[in-house]
This record gives sequence, structure tokens and C-alpha cells, in this order.
Amino acid sequence: EYAVRELRPLLPKTPILLGYNATEPCESMADAIRWVKDAGYEGIVNFPTVGLIDGQFREALEEEGVCYRQEVEAIRLAHEMDLFTIAHVFDEQQARWMLEAGADVICAHFGFALGGVLGAKESKSLTEAARFAKRIFDVCEEMRSNALRMVYGGPIITPIDAQFFYDNTSCQGIIGGSCFDRVPIERSVYNTTLAFKNVGDFDVNNKY
Repeated sequence: EYAVRELRPLLPKTPILLGYNATEPCESMADAIRWVKDAGYEGIVNFPTVGLIDGQFREALEEEGVCYRQEVEAIRLAHEMDLFTIAHVFDEQQARWMLEAGADVICAHFGFALGGVLGAKESKSLTEAARFAKRIFDVCEEMRSNALRMVYGGPIITPIDAQFFYDNTSCQGIIGGSCFDRVPIERSVYNTTLAFKNVGDFDVNNKY
């Protein structure tokens, strides 16, 4: 409702996608996605996603039926309603499920983003992430080569990091969160504040 009220009037020609929590237990998935379409959204993405949860907690969720296959079903329903769909995937099998469900975009998800004060402390390296992305994109080529191929999170912090994927995989785009907003803002605020504290001595080459 916020996006429809606040964003749509300002961005009448910009597609807006909703991050849909497919494991929400208190609503009909079909009804919820139909509302998304009727409200004027152009599509959905499976975020939040249980793909970011692992270990015993993930096992407990799966035992209670809170699972990734619910996200696959959400993408399938949205596709059948002619909504644009982005699917975050964490392995080759999930990529296959999402392609079968009709996902328009397959996004190889590398986990929480590095960088800045609040970023993840550990992640795949760029090389490891590129290998992972290539395995995901190979599935796309095998099953439906017209599916768009994108990457998200992990070691992608700067445009140079993004270029690494364009140069070394068949990646067609970057889905950004922290690398677009939080990290650049943290750097800007930190360096600006530091400048005020060190008037006359500030090193213009200081790297946050």
C-alpha cells in the first residue's frame, strides 16, 4: 500500500516489483499475489527468502513446511498472472525449479553483502562467486536461454566488482542493495564528518 500511495505517483513509468514473503502463513498466496497485480505492481521477487537461513533452524522450518518450494509456487502463480518475476536462487536445483515455474530473471544470490560498518564479515570471494554464478547460468542455458541472468550480494561492493562478473560470466545485470545505497552513504557520511573534524589537515586521498 505504501508503494502504491507514495511511489507510483512519482514514478508512473517505472516498473515496481514487490518483495513477497511466500512463507507468510496467515494469507492465501493466490489472493495475495492477485492483490499485487490489482494494486498495479509489475511483478514480484522472492524476498525475504528462506534461502538465507541454514543449519538446524532451516531444518526446523522445513519440518514445519516453511520451505523454498513455497517461493517457487509464488513465482509460478505470479507468472500465470502475467507478472514479471525475479527469482533469487542459492543452488542449481533451485534454479531448475524457478525456471520450470516461469521466472523471468534468475538471480544467483551470494548471501549478505560485504562492505561498510554493517556488512557481512565473511563471504564468497569474487572468484568463488563467479564459479557459483556460472553453474547457475549453465542451468539457464540448458533449460531456457532467454531467462535473464543476474547476481546479488556477497562480494559485490563496487562497480569494479560488478564488472568482474560481466567479464567472467554470462551475467546480464546486478541486483543491488547495500552496494547501491548503504555502503556509498556510509562512506560519504564518514568522510564528510572526518573532514569537519580535521579542518586543514584532511587527506583528500583518504579511503574509508
